[in-house]
Amino acid sequence: MPTRYAKRFDRDRDPILGTSVRGVNTEVALRAGEPTTADATAFASYEDMAAEGFFGKLFGSAAARILTEVYVRPGHDLSYERTTFADLDGRAVGMLVSFTATQHRESDDRVLRDAAGRRMIGLDIARLVGRRMFRFLDSIPGTDYYVLSLAVGDACRGQGVGRLLLDHAEQLGRDAGCSRLSLDVSVTNDVAIQLYERVGMSIEAYSPRMLFMSRLRSCRMVKPL
Repeated sequence: MPTRYAKRFDRDRDPILGTSVRGVNTEVALRAGEPTTADATAFASYEDMAAEGFFGKLFGSAAARILTEVYVRPGHDLSYERTTFADLDGRAVGMLVSFTATQHRESDDRVLRDAAGRRMIGLDIARLVGRRMFRFLDSIPGTDYYVLSLAVGDACRGQGVGRLLLDHAEQLGRDAGCSRLSLDVSVTNDVAIQLYERVGMSIEAYSPRMLFMSRLRSCRMVKPL
């Protein structure tokens, strides 16, 4: 059963967390992802958006196919089991992918490898060249609830959907018995960093610098639950 939130968005109410047309009531429904074609298609789009085009650059024209294939399979970080959608008027306008440290450790990487086939070599090379950064990203403390991906469609940005999804992640973390919310964000993504700071998150650490790929550096942000 979707969780519904009646939201009133007022113009200029907040430059980061919400701007919209004054006096308009908007009901956003949060729901768990399902292994359907429609959800898989939405997931592929939002996941690449959240990753700032990483999957598109990595897998090229096959990115959407690969992401839709892995989404419908259980037991890994990119599964529908870890996904929450924000729906407005029957369509997905935002997405959250999140999990516990235990779920991450138990994630089956073979799902992505099987779907990507020979294109997986690109990720293998990236992991080799940037092994220190990937090791940093992979290190999720045992009591953390981790947000892998958060994305909101262009038409609904600045209307509180991102905040709604983050609030939901916090509740999922509490329900799982976690003590902190954590995530990684690109150091160049100033808008996202400001959003996370506005909801009480702070920068705990930075990923190691990568030679010739400084733009890929991330910062770990955390918040007590």
